[in-house]
Amino acid sequence: MQILSSSHINELIYNYKNVEIKKRLSSIQTKKNNFSTLSKTLSEISTKVTTLLSSLSNLKSTSTSSIFNAKTATSSNSELVTASAENSASIGSYEIAVSQLAKNDMVISSDLDSSAVLGLTGKHTFTINTGDGSNPDYTSTVTLELDGTETNLSLLEKISTAINTDYAEVSSTVQSASADYSGGESSFIINVGGTEYTINTVGGGTYEELIDELVEKINSTAKGVTAVKISDDPDTGDVKLSLTATNTKDYLTISHEGGFDLVSHLGIDIEKEISASAVLSASSFTPSSGKAQLSITSKNSGLDFRIKNIADETGSQILSQLGLNLGTSRPSFDQTASPDTAGFVYADITSEGNKLNSKFTFNSIQIQNSSNSVNDLVTGVTFNLKSVMDDSVSNVNINIQNDNTAIRDEVNDFIKKFNELYLLLKDKTKSTESSRGVLRGDSTTQSLLNTLRAVGYSTYGDETNEFQFLSQIGIKFDANTGLSISDSNLFDEKVNFNTNSVINLFNSTDNGLATIFHNSLNNFAGADGYLSLSKTSYDNSVKYFSDRIDSITTSIDKSADILRKRYQMLQSQYAALLSNQSFFSSGVTTDNYG
Repeated sequence: MQILSSSHINELIYNYKNVEIKKRLSSIQTKKNNFSTLSKTLSEISTKVTTLLSSLSNLKSTSTSSIFNAKTATSSNSELVTASAENSASIGSYEIAVSQLAKNDMVISSDLDSSAVLGLTGKHTFTINTGDGSNPDYTSTVTLELDGTETNLSLLEKISTAINTDYAEVSSTVQSASADYSGGESSFIINVGGTEYTINTVGGGTYEELIDELVEKINSTAKGVTAVKISDDPDTGDVKLSLTATNTKDYLTISHEGGFDLVSHLGIDIEKEISASAVLSASSFTPSSGKAQLSITSKNSGLDFRIKNIADETGSQILSQLGLNLGTSRPSFDQTASPDTAGFVYADITSEGNKLNSKFTFNSIQIQNSSNSVNDLVTGVTFNLKSVMDDSVSNVNINIQNDNTAIRDEVNDFIKKFNELYLLLKDKTKSTESSRGVLRGDSTTQSLLNTLRAVGYSTYGDETNEFQFLSQIGIKFDANTGLSISDSNLFDEKVNFNTNSVINLFNSTDNGLATIFHNSLNNFAGADGYLSLSKTSYDNSVKYFSDRIDSITTSIDKSADILRKRYQMLQSQYAALLSNQSFFSSGVTTDNYG
């Protein structure tokens, strides 16, 4: 029978719990949901307030980086000269005529028979000095090992590889590892790419102990340089110190500071030693069948970055074999000779005749520069020279102006974020005949909404400023839709021709729109802002009703368990009655037939 089934009891308990939940929990759950919705809505509003504050921060800034200080550069002929302007640039106009573009210095070897073998063996070292735009010059020391079997082609390939993979490195003089060092305490400076590190040594003991001390102190103190001890080179029992810059762009300068002059004693006194790969690029190539040639090019253009010295070190012959052991001389490369005369493509380094600098007239003044990107003529402006101009071409005019497009974009961004917040607030606080806004009656959001509405009608800027209302620059406030640039022509006109007045309207220190509005809006933002405090109150209500729901649910579950046990007891009693009835019915039947 159904009354004896577990499913019948489960159905009774289910119905009981549903009735109790509807009777005791429905109103509480509704209240909890309402407060939860209020909390989530305030979170959404808080996010939009933060976003709007970010836009206002940009508008109210009066620093050099302010959007109102943004500049733009326009060129009358961008194929010849372009320019870019930073915020620090001043408004102005400049006239440029380009007569020469800057070039990279280049030296080319003689052309050699590709398959011929020179038979050079052992280590060969050469140095190249290059300008760095100031003094002193860079020095690059390049070493390579030859076995005597290299053809001229493979030799040039080895040289170019050695230059292109070189690191700034300095090695000390060789010392006997077991010999006593008696120099005493010393202090010296390692300059790594412009950053100085002071190394203090105690000394004492043997040279091996001294080198160990130096390796430990240099590696723990100086960043960007690696120190190692080299033992048994060139002979067993020898020891020396080797220092290598870890970044190819960093130079090394090592100089004595105090105490014993250990720098000179170990022969590690160097100035601006830099990897050849940082300042030079080498290429081996085949100019014609059966010939091999090498070119070495400065990576930076201009006279100040030229190759100033290229020479074999004592005992080396490698550059001599190529015609490149030139020292400080600058012969011209001559391809008409046989073999080619090694030398420089742009040999002339006189101010008047050099081909390495860019040359141009700037506002009728003759100027030279090491680069085609000139950033030291006008503060905040970089001029990019693109092409040489002939006499028939008009001079290029470069105009530096306020970047009104950037201003327009920033104001548009402010309007967009303002409207996102305004329309959200308006939607959540309105009521109609059929619905009621979730925040209707909430004093905090109503106050915020009033703050936004005031933007459209308040006066801003200094009293003497030309503009004090947004409407004067073409920005309109509509109660239904928010802010908009209702008259784009008027807005563009005022931004372009009354820029300072527009700027004052927005970021006047005392009464600028962005300044005042940011301060007002800031009261609603952050952990201590009005929105956060209201949200906390709603969250507390949500927690209270959640706790009430949990408590009542527990009570209903307990009552349901008690009721279930009673039903189960009745079920057991009923089953027993049925069993007894069956027994007695069976006994009576037996007697009747007995």
